[in-house]
Amino acid sequence: MISWKTITFYVITLSVLLPLHVYADSDGSFCIGSGYVAVETRGLYINAEKPSVYIVFVSAKGLSDRIRVAVPGDRNREIICEAGKIILSDGWIIDLRKPNKPKVIESKEIDVNINGSMLPYINKSTVMPIPSNDENHSYWAVLAYVEQLRPSSSSIYHHFSARVVQIDKYSNFIKSTLIADGMTLETID
Repeated sequence: MISWKTITFYVITLSVLLPLHVYADSDGSFCIGSGYVAVETRGLYINAEKPSVYIVFVSAKGLSDRIRVAVPGDRNREIICEAGKIILSDGWIIDLRKPNKPKVIESKEIDVNINGSMLPYINKSTVMPIPSNDENHSYWAVLAYVEQLRPSSSSIYHHFSARVVQIDKYSNFIKSTLIADGMTLETID
């Protein structure tokens, strides 16, 4: 039997830790920058090859395919999107000035407040605009969330995905590119 002291200890501990946006596994940090969307993954919840950042670019040329950029290390990290670069909280920068050839650079100092969003922790579907220089199309990051109750196995599957969608000026669908998808499992006791 768990004592009330133990429960109180955990409640107080969690109330202090949760506002810090600390995640045990940092798989799925995402951000939106002018002309691109990026998702960081280590393959824990999101199907991925090694530690990577996946990027989809949008521009007057249209919607790009998903680009994989391998990043060193396998530590918890968050990302932030800025003009022409993605900053990783563990000391790396992805230079996007040449979108067809992103370059990973080590940085001695990261001087930004990284307080990003994590794709596996979304709990409702949402759509966010992606800033672009394309005057004939609009681009949207579509974050989808579906909860699947499995009574026979006493579990809940949490399915999530991030997709970039291109729409013309008449609101017609043109194209979409999947940037990341995955699932977490919650057991019901």
